[in-house]
Amino acid sequence: MTATGGPSASQRTPRSGGGPSLCARPSMERPPGTRPPRSARRSSNTPSRSMKKASFCWTRSWPRSYRPAQGSLVAVVGPSTTERIQTLQRVVSARRTRLSLKSPAAATLDAEVWWDEGGRLLRLRLPFEDLDAVREDIGSVAARRVGVTRANDEVVRIAANGFWLTGTLSKPMSASGPQPAVLLVAGPAVVDRDETTGGVPVFGHLASQLADLGFVVLRYDKRGTGQSGGRPESATLRDYADDVRAAVRTIGDRKDVDRKRVALLGYGDGGWVAMLAADKRVAALVLVGTGGVSGTELNIYQVVHGLDRSDKTADERLLIADLQRRIQTAVLTGKGWDGPDMSAAIRRQADTPYFQSYLAFDPAKAMRDIAQPILILQGALDAEVPPANADQLEAAAKGRKRPGVVEASTGETDESQNLGQLEVSPDVGNSVASWLTKTVPARP
Repeated sequence: MTATGGPSASQRTPRSGGGPSLCARPSMERPPGTRPPRSARRSSNTPSRSMKKASFCWTRSWPRSYRPAQGSLVAVVGPSTTERIQTLQRVVSARRTRLSLKSPAAATLDAEVWWDEGGRLLRLRLPFEDLDAVREDIGSVAARRVGVTRANDEVVRIAANGFWLTGTLSKPMSASGPQPAVLLVAGPAVVDRDETTGGVPVFGHLASQLADLGFVVLRYDKRGTGQSGGRPESATLRDYADDVRAAVRTIGDRKDVDRKRVALLGYGDGGWVAMLAADKRVAALVLVGTGGVSGTELNIYQVVHGLDRSDKTADERLLIADLQRRIQTAVLTGKGWDGPDMSAAIRRQADTPYFQSYLAFDPAKAMRDIAQPILILQGALDAEVPPANADQLEAAAKGRKRPGVVEASTGETDESQNLGQLEVSPDVGNSVASWLTKTVPARP
């Protein structure tokens, strides 16, 4: 069987940074009967003192003001797109328009203006000036842009360890009785439940495909992102796996779901999280673009691959790769941070519980504890996780003493064609649905 993959992991973009925001953060309700952990999110419904009654939140990377040049200023209206933004209270339909502000005395300045359905200003962005003014309700930490929606989508809340996770449940348009379910597991670096990669909402498209094929599909915001509570600073791969188990409990308790036919689909690093979360309540496991080597080996490969594409000299590449190996050793052992080129900034970024758990993870060892049948899908042009990783995962799965169906598939779809369509190939959903239907059939 051949399945085509979505965009390669090399297209993933980290969450944008920016300067301090003056947005008020809404409180996040805890599950009943639980106490907040020490690291629980602290938030307030009350605007900060510096905001007082201001209705907009201003964010910029450094304190410098923007003043338009003297004389005429011409605004050239560019393309417009429709956006849907979900807040705690409602879904806001927005129109985003790109502008080019031109003046004879200054360079052209790009801008974005967002309006709501009533023509009221939602957001003004001047990227070159590092200026972003956002209306308070959509600038909230709990607001999210809605990428892919279906008419019968449901918002689902998941009781995790002292906080709530929030997700989207997509269902078949017409179905009777309990249906099989798929829980989509994103990698910790992803910032939204749609697994937006290179501008493509991978999980949003995949959820819609699988729902059309008869599956109930759940995707959710990871802890500390979007509309989910909790904090990610101290989280490890196993902590994210605990969140997945909480989601499995939630989806398994639904009357429209066959709890004996719940599968996990992990994408990228989410495949490792899914492997750790695959307990007896999980019927099958799908790994898409998932590393088949240890975290240390995969991390070094990705660093070296990035260096090979850079304009650095051969000597510079060797020095950076050597530094990365010493950083790995320091993270895993706690020794070596006193080196002359080990700056405090490097340690702050690298010495985290998550990166330590990532480097220590070995998929071959984790595979020994997995009893479920496994489907492995891999994009042939994935530069971050090369196709050989699928072969290594397959070898580890076949080496298990437990029985299980294993199929390794490599997509042959041309990368540029996928990017041009800006959508996940339907072959992915069809391959997953076909395999799950045969592997975990409905009970008579």
